Amino acid sequence: MTDHDENKQAGRPRGNFSRRRLLQGTGGALGVALASAGIYKMIDTIAEPPDRLDVAVNPPDQEQYVLQNEQVVKVNGSGVKSSNGTIPVRLPPLHDHVITATLNVPANATALQEAQHHLESVLLGLEHQFPPTPKGVGITVAWGLPYFSHYIPNLGKTSGFFTAGTPYPAYLPVDLMTSKTEGHTVYALQESRTFPSDQPPPGFGPVRLEQNDVAVLLRSDSLANIMAASDALFGAKGNQAGSLFKVTSIRRGFSGGGFFGHRGLPSQLALAAPGQSVADVARGVRRYHAYGHTGSMSQVDSTTSPTTSNYGVAYSTGTTIPVRGDFDTLDNPFFYTSDPAGDHYSKKKAAGLHFIVFQPTIAIVNRVRLAMDGHYSSKTLPVAPRSPHAGINSVLHTTHRQNYLVPPRRHRAFPLAEFLV
Repeated sequence: MTDHDENKQAGRPRGNFSRRRLLQGTGGALGVALASAGIYKMIDTIAEPPDRLDVAVNPPDQEQYVLQNEQVVKVNGSGVKSSNGTIPVRLPPLHDHVITATLNVPANATALQEAQHHLESVLLGLEHQFPPTPKGVGITVAWGLPYFSHYIPNLGKTSGFFTAGTPYPAYLPVDLMTSKTEGHTVYALQESRTFPSDQPPPGFGPVRLEQNDVAVLLRSDSLANIMAASDALFGAKGNQAGSLFKVTSIRRGFSGGGFFGHRGLPSQLALAAPGQSVADVARGVRRYHAYGHTGSMSQVDSTTSPTTSNYGVAYSTGTTIPVRGDFDTLDNPFFYTSDPAGDHYSKKKAAGLHFIVFQPTIAIVNRVRLAMDGHYSSKTLPVAPRSPHAGINSVLHTTHRQNYLVPPRRHRAFPLAEFLV
């Protein structure tokens, strides 16, 4: 239908008036959502964060996803902190918020470079106010493929790695291992995909593979700090960065809380059995007609030989590669969405999980997720991916997914914009 037909049939005024009303209503809803923490303000009344240092390393770590001064405690076999404990458990911050957006910036060099300076100025101001620690605010700015394909079609200047004129996606980081295995160039960042066990809730439709330009992850023990950071980044005042973005969703949630004397999810994962081979998992399937997702993934989510990172850190064989950033939520499915109908938004609260994982490449993400469904390069386990015998798959209902690139801190604001002309 045309706009004229819609307005006529609904009995509403014609033309741009109804559109303007709609946009004003959407903006109002976003403003309320950005200013309110909703039910999540109750977290501060039921859980106290552990004692932590609030002084950050100077200069801050170049890897954005690393939250500095995040405590690691040793627990015993019962999941309780002990001087004799041998199992390390990370104590995550209480509050986790993710805000996704598309850009409200013209796709030209001048506009992008101005936006780059503006956003970086706001981020530096926040870091001066709040150290990147659980007592301050950890800020991670990640960029989706739509940003690179639309805003950085080619590099106008020569960089330390590429010559002027290099087109998208040739300037993206390359997954060297997967490229060697497959015999062609495979980039570290790839579009998100679906997997055999994907099944949204009844009536939802297929998994929504999102196309956001940017996502910002905010983590802190202090809800007030997160709300202040959110306001600075997405608020509408002149010294804030909100004019650069069109917010598409706000996801709020929590993690940790059962720090001492209680067995929480982190300790359960730490106490899980050591890694198994594909053959071990297959034998378990033959014997028990079932497998758990930890065992099924362990073969492909750990180092297979001693490895030294580009930062000179040595890792032994069997070191787990993923860095998890999951957090629990009562959103249904989001705290705020710019597309309530498409996202099946409901004000009714529902228990859920916002799953975040930091991996070196998307190929590793895909291999791990396929292994969770019993699919390996050499074999497929004889258990249906949605079967009750396939771990948590039978109760896991995925609704949305997107992959992002997390650049080093020095390139976090509109990466590569400085190479446009």
